[in-house]
Formats: sequence, structure tokens, C-alpha cells
Amino acid sequence: MVPLSLTLWPCLFGGFSLLVGLVLYVAYRRQGTHLGDLQRSLAESQDHFRLVFEHSGVGMALLTPEGYFLQANPALVQLFGYDAKQLAGRRLIDLAHPKELVTGSSSTELGLKVPSNPYERVRCYRRKDGREVWARVLRVPLRDAEGQLRYIVAVLLDITERRRAEMARTAAEQRYRNERDFIAQVLETADALVIVLDASGRIMRFNGKCLAISGLKKEELKGRLFWEALVPERSRVAVQDSFAKALCQDHAIGLESAVVSGSSEERLVSWRISTIKTGSGQARYAIAAGLDITDQRKLEDQLQHAQKMETLGTLVGGIAHDFNNQLAIIIGNIGLVLQDMSPVSPGRSELIDAEQASQRCADMTRTLLTFGRRQVGRLSAVNLNEVLSESVRLLGRVMPANVAIHTVFEKQLYPVNADRTQLHQVLMNLAVNARDAMPKGGILTLSTANQILDEDDCAGRADWRPGRYAVLSAVDTGSGMTREVIPRIFEPFFTTKKLGQGTGLGLAMVFGIVKAHSGWISVDSMPGKGSSFKIYLPEANISKTEMDAADYENLAPGQGEHILVVDDELLVRKMASTILERWGFDVATAASGEEALDYYRQHGDTVDLVLLDIAMPGLNGMEVLEQLRELNSRVRVVLASGHSMQSDFNQLIQAGCQAFVAKPYRAEQLVATIRQVLGEEPHAGALLDESNQWSAVSGP
Repeated sequence: MVPLSLTLWPCLFGGFSLLVGLVLYVAYRRQGTHLGDLQRSLAESQDHFRLVFEHSGVGMALLTPEGYFLQANPALVQLFGYDAKQLAGRRLIDLAHPKELVTGSSSTELGLKVPSNPYERVRCYRRKDGREVWARVLRVPLRDAEGQLRYIVAVLLDITERRRAEMARTAAEQRYRNERDFIAQVLETADALVIVLDASGRIMRFNGKCLAISGLKKEELKGRLFWEALVPERSRVAVQDSFAKALCQDHAIGLESAVVSGSSEERLVSWRISTIKTGSGQARYAIAAGLDITDQRKLEDQLQHAQKMETLGTLVGGIAHDFNNQLAIIIGNIGLVLQDMSPVSPGRSELIDAEQASQRCADMTRTLLTFGRRQVGRLSAVNLNEVLSESVRLLGRVMPANVAIHTVFEKQLYPVNADRTQLHQVLMNLAVNARDAMPKGGILTLSTANQILDEDDCAGRADWRPGRYAVLSAVDTGSGMTREVIPRIFEPFFTTKKLGQGTGLGLAMVFGIVKAHSGWISVDSMPGKGSSFKIYLPEANISKTEMDAADYENLAPGQGEHILVVDDELLVRKMASTILERWGFDVATAASGEEALDYYRQHGDTVDLVLLDIAMPGLNGMEVLEQLRELNSRVRVVLASGHSMQSDFNQLIQAGCQAFVAKPYRAEQLVATIRQVLGEEPHAGALLDESNQWSAVSGP
């Protein structure tokens, strides 16, 4: 038996459980007779330890209590790249990488303080060639029997490759987390609904836009079927069928559906549903991405409606123009016949009835032109409060006793550029429309207000523009209208009234007048909740003055002035020629613009005035006027057309026209216009508008 002093420290190192100990031979203290045997045994033990130390694949070093190298095995030399001599006089801490010295580690962790027990840590060192090397370090204090520290054994396991792999994996995981967080942030802030569904259509995940649109809470969405949680009942079957198709397709399926909104207003959403499939091709998840296209669709509907109204206006205007030409022939010839008849001639009363009926047709045609032309008559600075007050007095004659009229006036109302007569027509038509919507009585509130619109107010409204506006409102408590009816109420001849109770032209005329004044109409109505019409007219920036109407009965006859009548309609030329000749004028005619120019080149010095139709094939009236002024800058021209004017009075005057007369016209109206122009200096005249009122406009 050999007496030993054995000290053991259990520890974990590199994933293994180890016992590190120190064996001291103490038998010599007790049995000195065995000293020689013990020395031989110790020598053998030292040889065995040296073999393990030298040939171990793990770096090992024997350090002084201060941490200086005493011995280092080949594995440690290879680990650091220093030979044993170069390590002598160095401390293990001297080989630490500089970044280890700035991590805030304790003295024990850095090796500056001797641990009381085996101490294990992962440390980064710098090799002689400057490369980093990572090692798992186990430091074991060795003490003698009296407890005095004799040595420190350091064992270093090279984990550089594993550490690099761990760092690469950590970096990859961090990149994955960053990308995941970035994608989540993008989806969360995207202006689109994004929903992840399982194969049965149940909601698994969703972004904030879904909550914002639906008004639901997270727990109210998660786990529910997509079409039951978000889609109105009327559309659920169609959405469910589209989802089933998407599961069977390799490409996305598109559809549009209403989405139930927390604001009680449904939103229209355009969906794209795609699937994520397993390796066997079976659908595992579905991604539903939706764009809220409610405002876009409203703009598209407004644009389509505006285009439809523009097309109707063009069609109606064209028909009215042709109809006016025929009415001009009828009214003009009736007037000629009546001039030849005595007051007691047979058939005179019938002709007068026919003339009056023709005038009513002309009034109806004028209404159609108002819708189609987008052009006003006589502009002047108008206070809507005055127009409203005047109209209310007149409305007492047409409104039944069970309809009360309330008025609200803005005190400092913006003035507007308007035709006062046409505004009266607007108010009258709105009032009649409200009256018919309240057969059992009710309240009609007519009011004025100022409103300033900015870019945000006009967003999403195709015909609105920023600026200062006077607003005229008509609100009734009648039967109201459905959503389907509202877009059609301004169409000519559209009416919801019974046969014989309405022509369908009243609101069409309102629409045309308002558009002609550069304004627009806002309509709000619900069945059983009445209707609200708001008319926006821009603040005035120009004004015009008016003159008294011509006194037709005191018209002086012509004195042989030479008039060139230019019109592509044979019967119109014939009728106009007859009227002018009977009033004492000398008349020549031309059937086209080209013919008129040829005539003027040959006889222009004898022509006192040109009566020129605007709408003609080939060269139109405005083009002929331009060439006439090139031939003679002082030429007198009266424009005539079954169309309403396509430009304002100033533009006509600037083009060189002295007056305008609208077809159909009576003989006295035509003669009055020509006498007015012939009696004025060239380039200063007056315009006779559709209501046969004079508007003075100074020429250049």
C-alpha cells in the first residue's frame, strides 16, 4: 500500500464530466523505510503524466500562481502559434484578444484572480499571426496538503470552428428575425388588407388594415371563417366559391366584394387570393390580399356619369339645334302670313294658336339647350339672397298650403356671376320637385351659405375645385330617393313620376344651368328621409350690365341696306330673306361659308351686314367670320344659330361679331337685332340672348 494525499474537483468541460485532482505522496512522512519505492513510483507516475501532457489533443499548460507559463504542451503551442520558449515569461491573459479586455468581465473571468475552485469559461485569444482563436478554458488551482497554491493547470479546448458556426447561425437567425420583423412591419403599415387563411378558410393571421376597415377586435377575427367575418351575407356564397377555386389553382384568383365596415358603411375591396401548397401539391394556406377601392370606384362612377351626361348633352344639343332650325322656318313663315292677313281674316286665330304652340316648343328646346350647352345667358354680379327672396314670393303661387317654406340667409354672402333669370328657374324647378315629393305636405328649407373648399375637401370628387363658393340649398322632408335613382335624376326625360305628371326636364335644366355657371350639385337622399340639393357657385369675379328690351312695335323699316344671309338650310335662307325684304332690306343669300366668302370678295363693298349661321358643314360660322375680318376689319356680322353660344359674349365680340340671335326667332326680333347693329358704329354692338333680352357689350 502507498499512502497518498488526493484532492479531486468534479467539473464539466466541453460537454464532458471530469475529475481533476492532485496526488501528493506523503508516505515518506509516515514510513521513511519505503522512500526508495515511492521515488520509483513517483518517477513512473511522472512519466505517465508527461506522456498524457505531451500527446494530448487538448491544449494544456502549467501556470504559476500568477498565471505565467511554466510548461505548455504541443497542442497548446499549435493553438497559439508560439513555441514553448516564446510562451515563457508570458501570462495566459496576455494572449487574450483585445475585445476580451473591454467586455467588463470580472478579474476571475479574465484570469487575473485565482479561482478557489475549477473555473470554466469560453474565451477569445489572438494567435501569433493575428488570427482569432476561440477556446473553452478550464483553470484548476493545485494546492499542497497545507492548502497553499502551488500551480494552476489550464486546459484549453479549441472550439474555433464550432464558435464560427454558432456565430454564423446566430447571424443568420438575426437576419431571419430582422427580415421577419421587416416583412411584418411592411404588412402592418401597408394600405392593403392581408389575411392568412388555413385550407378551410379560417383566419389565422391578419394585419392592422383588416381591423381598421372591419372595426373588429383581434379576438373577433381570429379563427373565424373569412367570408363570415368580413363579407355581407349576400356575397358570402360567391366569395366562398372563389376561395374554393383558388385552392385548386396554381395562380391567384381575383374578385371584388363588399366588406362589412365598423362605420356601418360597406367598403368595396378588390381581393387576390393565392395559395401556399405542400410538396405534394395540396393547398396548406391561402393568402388573401385586398385593396380598398371604394373611393376609386366612386371616382370612376362619377367620371362615367359625367361622360354619359356630356354625351347626352351633345346628343340633345344636336337634336335641339336641328329642331330649332325647323321651328325657325315655322315661326318665321307664320309671322309672314300673319303680316299679310287682316285682323278678321279667316284662319288668323288658328295661325296665332300655331305660333304660340311653336313658341312653347321653342321654350322646351331652349331647356334642352341649357342642359346640353353648359353655357349661361346674361352674366351679372348676383346676390343669391335677393334671388331666393324673389323666388320665395313667387313660390307661394305654386306650393300647396300643406307645404311650409323655411328660409335661412347668410348675412355676408359671396356674390356670384350668374344669369338671374336662370337662377330663378333653378329654384322654381327644385321647389316643384320637392313639392311633388311631399304629396301629404312637409317642409321645404331654402338656405344660402358661404363655404371655402380646400384640396382635402375636393379629394375624391371629380368635379369639385378649391375656392370660395356661395351655396344654395334646398332640403325637403319628402319621400326621398334610392341610391339607384340618384345618379339618373339629371338625365333628360328621366322621371319617377307617373305618366303625364312630369316631363323629366326640370332637373336636367337645373344641371345644365349650374354647370354653365361653373358650379356643381351635391345630392343626398334616402328613402323616407327626404332629399337635399346643394348648389355650389364660385364667387363672382366679373360683371355685366343690362339694357332695356327693344321696342319691337316702333322698329323703323330698312332703307335698302344690303344684307348677306348665310345658312346651309334652304328654307331658313328663304324665310330670313322674305322677312328682311318685307322690312325694306336688299338681300343676297349664300348656302355655305365658301360661297359667302366668294360673294364678299366680289361684292363686299356693297354689303352692309352679314347674317351668318354658326353651325354649317365645311367652313363654320366662326371660321367664316375670321376670314371676313381679314377681308374687311370693319365688317358688321350678326351670328345666328339653333345652338346656344359656345363661348361667352366677350369672346364673340373679340372675334368681330356685333350681335347674336338665337333660333327660332320672330321677324321682329331679327329685324330689331339688325337695326341695332346698323345703327351702331362697327365693333360696338349688343347681343340678343335666348330670352330675347339685350346685353350691352363694348367691342374692342
